[in-house]
Amino acid sequence: MADSFGRDIVIHHLDLLFNIKSSDILTELHFIYSKKTGRIKSFGSKDLSFGTLRSDGGIALTIEGAQALFKTMDFRENCVIPIQEAIPFIREGKSLFCKHILWIGSNIKVGSECVVIDNDGKILAVGKSLIYSLCFKSNVKRGIAIKIRKGLKSRAINE
Repeated sequence: MADSFGRDIVIHHLDLLFNIKSSDILTELHFIYSKKTGRIKSFGSKDLSFGTLRSDGGIALTIEGAQALFKTMDFRENCVIPIQEAIPFIREGKSLFCKHILWIGSNIKVGSECVVIDNDGKILAVGKSLIYSLCFKSNVKRGIAIKIRKGLKSRAINE
């Protein structure tokens, strides 16, 4: 009963934050609960961690969580595509600057969780947005756009 209730909470939270329907994709979820408060700290599937619930109401996705949610076509609106020259730096976990963005999804807002992908749809990194998608589309080309939390090379995966 508790895991069913926890699953509903996480699914509704993901659907609200990312504007997707994740109930069909995330069928088997496992949770880690806080011993002190009894609240859900993180969630995942089998041995993989998909994300952590933040204190501000957001969800900090892992790369595995982004890969699981990327199966829905609507999730692409929470993604950013950088120019080719910036990809090695993003994989190392460096921040993505506004002038290096090729395309930005319409669901990107200040402080929202976003996923950096390449032109082929491969996930490069996950991070937090520091710009609003409409600001980018109005030709703002200065400053940091995405603060990368985790890149692929920081996970010791060499491609």
